[in-house]
Amino acid sequence: MGFFHDQMGFTFLAISVTLFSILILFLIPNELSLLFVFIFIYFQGFFKIVSNYHPIVHLGADLVLIALIFKVLIQRSLDSGIHHFKLPPLSPLFFIHFLWVGAVFFNPYSLGFVPSLAGSKVYISMFTLFFFGYYLTKNIKDIHKYFILFIALAVIQLFFTLYQGFIGVDSVISIHSGYQLALMKYERYAFRPFGLTNLPGAPSVYIYPVVPFVLYFLYFSQSYWVKLSCLLFLPLAGLGLFLCQVRSAIIKGAFAVTFLVVTFFTSRFTFPKGRRLTSIIGTVVVGALLAVVFPKLIESAVDSNEDNSRAVERSFSSFDMNTFSSARRGAWDRFMVYIETVPFGAGFSRTGASSGAFQEANLNDRFFSKHFFFADNLFLTLLIEIGLPGLILVTLIILMVLGKGLKAWRQETRQELIGPQLSILSCLFAIFIGSYGAEGIVYNPESAIFWFFSGVLLKTLSSDFSVLK
Repeated sequence: MGFFHDQMGFTFLAISVTLFSILILFLIPNELSLLFVFIFIYFQGFFKIVSNYHPIVHLGADLVLIALIFKVLIQRSLDSGIHHFKLPPLSPLFFIHFLWVGAVFFNPYSLGFVPSLAGSKVYISMFTLFFFGYYLTKNIKDIHKYFILFIALAVIQLFFTLYQGFIGVDSVISIHSGYQLALMKYERYAFRPFGLTNLPGAPSVYIYPVVPFVLYFLYFSQSYWVKLSCLLFLPLAGLGLFLCQVRSAIIKGAFAVTFLVVTFFTSRFTFPKGRRLTSIIGTVVVGALLAVVFPKLIESAVDSNEDNSRAVERSFSSFDMNTFSSARRGAWDRFMVYIETVPFGAGFSRTGASSGAFQEANLNDRFFSKHFFFADNLFLTLLIEIGLPGLILVTLIILMVLGKGLKAWRQETRQELIGPQLSILSCLFAIFIGSYGAEGIVYNPESAIFWFFSGVLLKTLSSDFSVLK
């Protein structure tokens, strides 16, 4: 009875907080409303631990975002200039995608209404952030605010990651006792920091996407304090990624840095006289300093916690070609099996976190065995859940976003925009290349980052975007 009352009490509190948050969102500017959405997304894992995975917490970000969408629609309907409303690029493709997701509800292989409703949200709610990114971005100052916001959120995750990495298991439990069960599940593996998430190693996917944003401020900020802060962040972020041991995040972070540096120095950015050589030399010097400092940080982490030696060994295997080439084998074979078996998909909650939430439904499925569907990359996930049409639509949207970004890299002449555009493009490409080994584009936080900044990137290509700060 005590547990029941506790759960009822938390349910009432969770619903009250959610409704109050939605009410507040209707009273504050849309930009601030979106800020709360991103904060919730970045710490949703911690809220899950605290709430013992309460359903309201699972849906919190989606509910708030849906409320924000309704608010915007109401504002637009009351706007006298509604007839001049301009849709973002790719809007028809997004609308077709949403219609197809609705059609998947009627898939004959569906696990039922509730699993479908829960599983479909990853293909709808965060995708709408594309439109928020497009409409709320008006000038470079807005982009700078977004960069700073996501860097600040990543710094918080990084702080707790390093704290836990150096102290060990006790540091995680000291944050909240609810982590004990999660730690027991992974006790036979080398310890991975949780940060303020609900999974070991998960902080890595909050940290690596902001590395291009940090590099942007390192190159373009006029403040030496900002440059110094960026220099401090980079090796610490690298250490955090290594302690998390998520090899795909390490590779994506390294790719983002390489991509940004190469595209920047081969772009149409016009350096002041003598500054190109200075910038190249500066980049080399910074790289050399990091090469010296990083091993010292690794050594310090191993000295403070013996378990980190296994963590570092695993992380360094990210750059071993044998390990890299053997990872995710069999994906193509499974793809061919699924495209023959379920060309129109098998419905939602077949893969990922939602499949875990509906284990019983998958276990009792009368069409497929529990282990028939296995997806360790984005394309398999899309094929399994929303079928070949959905796979084509989402892939086409992604490729068109990236294609427009690459076109800007080769053609953009507005000097103030080249840095922000390439920073965003580096982040998006890093998330996309990881799609072969993960489903990040449909799961937070990578999903929120990818779709929001896709909208921001395409807005910078429009004629009504202001380069004035």
